[in-house]
Amino acid sequence: LPSCTKTVTIRINGQEIKLKQNHDLVVNGKDITKIPYNVAGVDIRAVSSIFLQVELPNGVEVWWDGVTRVYIDLPGTFKQKTRGLCGTFNNNQKDDFLTPEDDIEPSVVPFANKWKTSETCNDVPEVLSNHPCDVNLHKKSTAEKHCSKLKSDLFKDCHWQVDPEQYYQDCLYDMCSCEYKVSKCLCPTISAYALECSRQGVNVDWRNDIRECGVHCPGGQKYQTCGNSCTRTCQDIALRPECKRECAEGCNCPEGEALDENGECIPIGQCKCQHEGIDYPAAYKEIRPGTKGLQLCTCLNALWHCKLATVQEIQEYPRANDLKAKCDASRNFEFTTCEDVEPVTCKNMHRNDHYSPAVCHSGCKCKEGYVLDTRNKRCVKPTDCPCQHGGRSYRENAIVQNDCNTCTCKNGKWSCTDRQCTAECSAWGDSHYKTFDGKSFDYQGQCDYVLAKGNLGTDSFDVTIQNVPCGTLGTSCSKSITIRITSGEENEIITLANDKTIPKLVTKAHVTVREKGLFVIVEAPDMGLVIHWDKGTRVYVKVNPKWKGKIKGLCGNYNDNEEDDFQTPSGGLSEVSAKIFGDSWRLQTYCPEALEVSDTCADRPDRKVWALKKCGILKTSLFAPCHSEVPLDAYFDRCVFDACACDQGGDLKWRSQHLCPIQCDERCAKYSPCISTCPQETCDNLLTNSKLTKNCGEDTCVEGCNPKPCPPDQVYLNDSYIDCVPRNTCKPICMELDGVTYYEGDLVEEDDCHSCYCSRGEKICKGQPCTTTEPTIFTTHQHEQVQQCVSGWTSWINQDRERIAKGNKKKKKLNDIEPLPTPLLLSTLENSSRCSIEQMADIECLTVDGKHPKDLDFDVECSLERGLVCKTTNSRRPCPDFKIKVLCSCELESCSVLTPNKEHPTDCHKFLQ
Repeated sequence: LPSCTKTVTIRINGQEIKLKQNHDLVVNGKDITKIPYNVAGVDIRAVSSIFLQVELPNGVEVWWDGVTRVYIDLPGTFKQKTRGLCGTFNNNQKDDFLTPEDDIEPSVVPFANKWKTSETCNDVPEVLSNHPCDVNLHKKSTAEKHCSKLKSDLFKDCHWQVDPEQYYQDCLYDMCSCEYKVSKCLCPTISAYALECSRQGVNVDWRNDIRECGVHCPGGQKYQTCGNSCTRTCQDIALRPECKRECAEGCNCPEGEALDENGECIPIGQCKCQHEGIDYPAAYKEIRPGTKGLQLCTCLNALWHCKLATVQEIQEYPRANDLKAKCDASRNFEFTTCEDVEPVTCKNMHRNDHYSPAVCHSGCKCKEGYVLDTRNKRCVKPTDCPCQHGGRSYRENAIVQNDCNTCTCKNGKWSCTDRQCTAECSAWGDSHYKTFDGKSFDYQGQCDYVLAKGNLGTDSFDVTIQNVPCGTLGTSCSKSITIRITSGEENEIITLANDKTIPKLVTKAHVTVREKGLFVIVEAPDMGLVIHWDKGTRVYVKVNPKWKGKIKGLCGNYNDNEEDDFQTPSGGLSEVSAKIFGDSWRLQTYCPEALEVSDTCADRPDRKVWALKKCGILKTSLFAPCHSEVPLDAYFDRCVFDACACDQGGDLKWRSQHLCPIQCDERCAKYSPCISTCPQETCDNLLTNSKLTKNCGEDTCVEGCNPKPCPPDQVYLNDSYIDCVPRNTCKPICMELDGVTYYEGDLVEEDDCHSCYCSRGEKICKGQPCTTTEPTIFTTHQHEQVQQCVSGWTSWINQDRERIAKGNKKKKKLNDIEPLPTPLLLSTLENSSRCSIEQMADIECLTVDGKHPKDLDFDVECSLERGLVCKTTNSRRPCPDFKIKVLCSCELESCSVLTPNKEHPTDCHKFLQ
């Protein structure tokens, strides 16, 4: 069977060095885990990621790749002084098979058998065996395919220097007998040929073309076919100034760099020097005695460069030995060749801005594992220091909040929980954005845009934002937000806008909508999605970590890397320009491209002084506790930008009787800068409150008016948060069906054969509806198209009254809904105009007793989009009964953005657009 090299053993001057698989090193029976290593004048070091080099005192070098390859390089002094499997080194190939018995064997097997180091090993029999490719015919074609690369154009530049034939045959032998992965049998032979090519001056970058032999280089290193064996590490350069350069295949730092003590590539100019066992940083200068007087020695490129010192230099750079005695060990100080610009102290030890000076000076520093206590001028262990965070000190067991995690001060260090927190994207002011990954940018587009859209199997969502002009300088800000939630086949859409009434509390299948403080909160608990909107320009989108990598839009792709957040809908490389990125997420292609963001204060210099004064509140002591937690500059700059741009509407203020005042009714509520977003428990939501508060406990708080709590055992009657009632008297809302609100236990429908009651959000029925003997009438129509359009106002319509009359007469109706009439319904009305919904030009809504909705204190919508909708949660004051009529305009054409506005058929103050 074929064999391969397992271990290389070197014995010299009573020392035994074993080079084992995977670069394991054993010296005199002891495992060595850190190299370079020196024993009895033997230097062991890594010259690349592939090769270990052992250099003996007599000039012999042994190279080992940790797998199968071993190379022995001898100086000329060993000519005619060697024996063994490597031959006699006398330029006479005829006696290379010289044995320990001084005879020359004619063939390999008896020659190699005589050089066994252990007599207990069996001799290899000299039997003519078949070639492995003849035995394993199924492997032959694969072997020829891989090994032929040695003879391909990949190595053509080397073929004239090194004949590939013997390597090709060795490759076939190994591949046909291979019982391991292809790489283990193929790569050693090709590597051996490539190394021989390098030694003959032909470097072939072959590993990228032979995938099985690819090499991954860590820490900024690069694969090199002929790297410099002398400059792998800073220590190599410092300790081996007379090193002879040789080719070292493997991973090494790029030209001009070397590995430091941490295994990172750094410029050689930053390498440390060594003297008397002490490391000295780059550019360090020291006074030393020389043959002609005192010398100034400077550390440059890991080597010392010395010259006669001037009087001034002798005074400026004292000798290290003079300083060592001044460091008080009793206070845990020690000598250093390079004092820090600022020592590490109890106060600053958690900061990351400690750095060394450009020019080093010797001095004293705290011992390893100690920091400076500036109060007592001594070095102490960090556990004896208080915890530091945000420039402040915290006592033992103090707790600070870090996003959704908490950190507790333990022995001078923070012990923090490790929870996956939600990510937040925000849009505010004159179109300022911050992505889920933390990238901030400004974009002045005026259109509808995809703020964020996510897809996770059967669940998906998208949040779109409408930006409109909000100044004469081209600035824009958000006007409305539309949220679309899809779960399976269910689809829910909610639009939040200043000109639309926000419902007090909406609970849909997968979405809840509620107001809290200054904000409207839309939450899809099961999907891990929350949107905060302040009814102005601020929008916050928060998503569960399960959406990581599943999101697109102006909020970025949520992959923890802000560098690639500017991806367009087509994906691919991230854009550099915020303008190009933002324009790509327009919903309407006819919208104009965004303007480049300009300096609004340069455009309106008259407002700059005022803007700086008003925004300066952010830099005062009022916000000082926040300065260490949230970087101030980005918010201050955007505040000034918005204040200079703001020339329509109100100007910016912040939050007192003179700064963005909020008026709370002190009898019922009190202003708070931090209110929980969870809904208060009311009679109406007793059954659903646990679901509503499923995720809001982890949500960030909002500001606004905080209702005063109810007395014990009482809850609010409804979400007006005015009246408190005993909990046991509550009758919670069960469900809303066809515009009718049903409370827990209410009868929904019944006949002589069955009855249905409302229970925990569902209609629970007993029995089956009675069968009918009325004949079934079959009708055929397509899309309910009107047979003939008749212009004019239709008759008054009150569909909701008729539906209730046919249903449960005992049920008290809270809401009233009058949808737009269908063509089929209009065709049944006598002396009424008729048209399709597309041809309806206007709508009027009145109560059945003739009152206009604007004269009533109810939340009423009267529009051609939805008809009439009146909703209330006050069971004591239900909506009145309404009727509607619509105006049919048979000549009405469909609108297009390419055609100008048209006059309204009946109202000269309105236009169709």
